[in-house]
Amino acid sequence: MRITKLVIFVILLNLFVTACGKGTPKQNTPVEPNLSPVGLLGAYYFPRAWSNDNLRQKLIPPQTPAIDNYDCRADATIKQHLEWANKTGIDFFVIQWWGQATNSDITIKQYLGPYLEHNKNPTKFCISYLTPYIHQTVNYETSLDNNSEAKLLVNLLYIASTYFKHPNYLRINNRPVVFLYLSRLLKCDYAKTFNRIRTIIKRDTKEDIYLIGDEIFWSEPNRDRIAQLDAITVSTMYGPDRYAGYAGETGFLKDIATVFAKYKKLADELKIGFIPNVMPGFNDHAIPGQGRVPFQENHYIIPRGFSLADKSEGSFYHAYFRIAKKYLAPPLNIAIINSWNDWREDTQIEPTKTSTLFTKQPKELTGDYDYGAYGEKYLTITREEKTSK
Repeated sequence: MRITKLVIFVILLNLFVTACGKGTPKQNTPVEPNLSPVGLLGAYYFPRAWSNDNLRQKLIPPQTPAIDNYDCRADATIKQHLEWANKTGIDFFVIQWWGQATNSDITIKQYLGPYLEHNKNPTKFCISYLTPYIHQTVNYETSLDNNSEAKLLVNLLYIASTYFKHPNYLRINNRPVVFLYLSRLLKCDYAKTFNRIRTIIKRDTKEDIYLIGDEIFWSEPNRDRIAQLDAITVSTMYGPDRYAGYAGETGFLKDIATVFAKYKKLADELKIGFIPNVMPGFNDHAIPGQGRVPFQENHYIIPRGFSLADKSEGSFYHAYFRIAKKYLAPPLNIAIINSWNDWREDTQIEPTKTSTLFTKQPKELTGDYDYGAYGEKYLTITREEKTSK
């Protein structure tokens, strides 16, 4: 009997000690989200020459790209961009396409495409169809009547015949990929329009097009339209002006996680892909007519630091990446960066010339936030985040 009591006493003592030992540290231990390493990583690419309406050009002193005043048609620029992308782990570029015979079309068809093929570079590319700029729009909304639907079909057939056979053209499940920019603002008979487009493209080109819609945003998802797509993604979550300032203070990323969860749930129900985005910051105040003082009409700044407590270069990008990785969709686990080189909205991760100096001048452009010439900082973060959990 004494042995039994002793055993019981020891067991109870161990349970008490264990419970006490577990309880205390867990109160201060953050629960890590279920992160996955990125499978395929893309970046939006802007095939244009450097221009003077870029924010960094107008800072005092200026913070220019590591490649001075470049042109995306120059072999040296293409070579350097691809070397950086390969080193960083970027698998493909989603390239802005403004229409047939435009500067973007010529740049891709006559310069970037041939360079990739000739040099047997592994980087893939695909077209981002800039719907509201190619079609007549009202507040970016694109209503596809018979004429505009015919124009969309003609353009997609051109893209198919011009680009799909390129050895570097991005394919998912052997299907050539096209991104539809701002598809969330398309208005039409979705099932009829998309079925007709797919049928004619397959008949005329023998290609089964893989359409990725730019659907994810603060608004409610349109199930009927999304059901016609193969995957959904987002170009930018820049939206309501309550998110002006440091994301750690505004709840920006917390709310993005809520939006991602809602859209991913629908994508899973429809058995289509879900592609989250990542962004290092935002500032379009150097574009004529965009920057306002005081900042208004939704043209606010998202600094590259995360919070008042952590203003370090790239901390916002790190935090955004962790949200994106939580919502990767297997088996492909694709994420997209906005952007490789959109210097006009200061979303670029392309390297600057290196400097230890920070500037807040001119304040009407910087919003009194610090801006640093970050060098290859964002390439390093991208490479780390792509493979880490």
